[in-house]
Amino acid sequence: MGAALYWLRSLALSLSTPPYEFNPETIKVVIHGTELVTVAKKNEEKYKEVVDRMRYYADLGVEFKVCQLAMSDYGYSLSDMQDFVQAVPSAPAEIVHWQHQGYAVLTPQIMYKKFTIESIR
Repeated sequence: MGAALYWLRSLALSLSTPPYEFNPETIKVVIHGTELVTVAKKNEEKYKEVVDRMRYYADLGVEFKVCQLAMSDYGYSLSDMQDFVQAVPSAPAEIVHWQHQGYAVLTPQIMYKKFTIESIR
């Protein structure tokens, strides 16, 4: 989740300034699968940096949505999740819903550095 939040940073901060001036509330993050453990209250200390970053974006208006099917698969309910998280019945259905509203889908491609910045300059 930490690496994916860098995508969110570059999107949310860039889109909220000229020439774009989008409202951050137009950004929806749909969480499903194993990454949902990062927003479980019981794991807050383990994922503190990630949760703090998510909370920052939530305070800007970004919506974080978690798939209820995935929560159920992992034994969680909405009461187990951070307060900035909203539950949706199904992640794929939620994504399709927002696409029909004119939203685009961006799927972060997480790259891992093989070289340090200094070594490739």
